[in-house]
Amino acid sequence: MPHSPNYLNDRQLQVLTWAVAGSADGSFALGDYAHRITARALESRGLLKVTGRGTTWSAVATESGVARLAAEQSVDRVQEQALTAGAQLIADVISAGGSLDVTGTGDLRTDWDALVRNANQSKARPPGQHLTRAARAGSGRTVLRFKPNYWELTDKPDVPVPSRLRTMHAAVQKYADDADWQYVSRAHASRAARVLEALARASEQLGMEVHAGKPWWNPPRTWQQSRQDASHLVVLREPHSFRITVRELKGEGSERRDHTRPSSSRLPRWQEMQHYTFVSTGRLEVETSGPGLSSFMVRDTRSQTLESQLGRVLQAIEVGSLEARDLADLVAERERLAREQWESAMTQAQAEWELEQRVELLNRRAEEWERRDRVARYVAALEVIPDLQAEDVRWLVWARDWLASTPTPLPARTFELPAPRREELQRYLHGWSAYGRKAAPPRTGFPEQSGE
Repeated sequence: MPHSPNYLNDRQLQVLTWAVAGSADGSFALGDYAHRITARALESRGLLKVTGRGTTWSAVATESGVARLAAEQSVDRVQEQALTAGAQLIADVISAGGSLDVTGTGDLRTDWDALVRNANQSKARPPGQHLTRAARAGSGRTVLRFKPNYWELTDKPDVPVPSRLRTMHAAVQKYADDADWQYVSRAHASRAARVLEALARASEQLGMEVHAGKPWWNPPRTWQQSRQDASHLVVLREPHSFRITVRELKGEGSERRDHTRPSSSRLPRWQEMQHYTFVSTGRLEVETSGPGLSSFMVRDTRSQTLESQLGRVLQAIEVGSLEARDLADLVAERERLAREQWESAMTQAQAEWELEQRVELLNRRAEEWERRDRVARYVAALEVIPDLQAEDVRWLVWARDWLASTPTPLPARTFELPAPRREELQRYLHGWSAYGRKAAPPRTGFPEQSGE
């Protein structure tokens, strides 16, 4: 794409920066006069004033040049350059077929996460896709690839909020009957119930199941488990479940609660358990959590009410379900590859063990052969000695009989080795476990674990 006539390339910016900084000597290599040519080009655009020649040559930035450099170094310009780099990155990944290994292509200062963020803001990004950076811990590899942007590929459903509740969903009724669990002040409990009712009805219309949630103090779970599982509604979108919680935002001016002094009136349990008094604001928020989602929240703002954003809650559930499905597929693929690698390592280890066993047997048989051959040559030497004494003759006869009864030491049964024990294979596996892909060798005295 051609640049505008006002565009400054990196070389021009370097020379302009040098001139604005005072044209320090030694900034360019001795005998290199390319910067003087660049300076003439900048002078023609009114950014520099060039005088002299040879040793008297000099370049001074004009007021326009100083202003232009300041504009180039402004935040907007830096962001524009980042977006341009992001567009180029998008083009590179597309040219590579949607996945690009950039390992070793940057320097230590390269912020790939920032480049990916800028790329995703570029208009060059394919609709319905966004760029991600994949880097497995310890692998040393950085791979950029596209994945579906489900926020663009899914619709935001309409979630009408009833003005009055004549009948309630069973899950919402449980919420309305328990003030200890409502997380909103009494004046706004009705609104919170209508919000939950709207979400429950819309979820079921989309084919999802809705159940009542659980308070965070619900026994017998630990406090941490209860906090993770606490919610007002549980929406089941097969095979995943998502938790929805509505609460009121706390205002300023709260005071530390003295739990040793009895309250003049009974407070709901969700307020009583807090260390500070609750200051009502009337501003509500809905939090959605579950597989494929970090905590997703919508709330009342100056420009939007909570009710106008409830469609995003159900869209978040759809997005989370799709993200969880992709993650499950990715984990399954990694599990499959890891299993194949383990099985391949086990096959290779067994082959190495068998080779070593055969070589060891061959060496033993060769040593036996050499011993028998040495004895045979010794006996042959005795036979040619004349006038052997009676004792020597008896020895020679015995030696002949031994040679006759000793078979030739061939490496019999070399290809019928017994199955190796797991501990015998372990030293050939180079970090894998012979006891299973995720297993560790059993402790002494315990039965051997079966492989996965």
